[in-house]
Amino acid sequence: MSFYYPQVYQTFLDGRFTLPSRSGEYPDWHKGREHYYCWAVSVDSAAIASRWRAAQQHYAYYLREDYHHQLHITVAVCGFWQPKDLTTAHNDDYTPDMLERQVKDLEAMASKVALHNHPEDFWSLDVGGVNSFLSAPFLEVRDDHGALSELRQLLLPNGEDFRSEVYCPHITLGLYRDRFETATIATDFSSAIDTMPLKMNIQTLDLLSYDARSPTSPLRRERSIELYPTTDTL
Repeated sequence: MSFYYPQVYQTFLDGRFTLPSRSGEYPDWHKGREHYYCWAVSVDSAAIASRWRAAQQHYAYYLREDYHHQLHITVAVCGFWQPKDLTTAHNDDYTPDMLERQVKDLEAMASKVALHNHPEDFWSLDVGGVNSFLSAPFLEVRDDHGALSELRQLLLPNGEDFRSEVYCPHITLGLYRDRFETATIATDFSSAIDTMPLKMNIQTLDLLSYDARSPTSPLRRERSIELYPTTDTL
């Protein structure tokens, strides 16, 4: 059995049981704020989508049926959108000023990478087989050239993204609906689907949002930053 992130797999096994996702608004989390934002790479590949569907169907018994997020690779979470300065601020607020700073930095990075001899290599990723967090199974994503790492360093200069788990690039299959033994789920990770690496290139970075009162709701694209053009203009 081979994984891009064996430590994540071991943590999954050591946890012994999955963490179920419960329906509800989680008011203690969103504190009345409506929209949660993140930067992500949208996945637009028929081959990857086919592998994702096969894996999701294979593990459907364990997953919530109402997960409607489009295929994407989260790069950095931003927080809850706050279009105005409020008298009560939270450490996970996301403001227009923060967005504009990020956009300028992203555009500068894209211009810098465009000067590389082979910028297309830098923006290349591999999608592999199934692995899992305690909360959700996923397809692994390998970032050999460090594109996602550099994007995260730019977007999260303090290294903080409000999450407890170490960052692992992935494409989520869904959320566990109940408490299951991790060893049982993991028995066929290597045989459930083909694990031959599938190539994909990062062309744009999307700012996505979803309804914070329904964490499984569809994602909405708020903004896109072109990182590597589809035409030969470099």
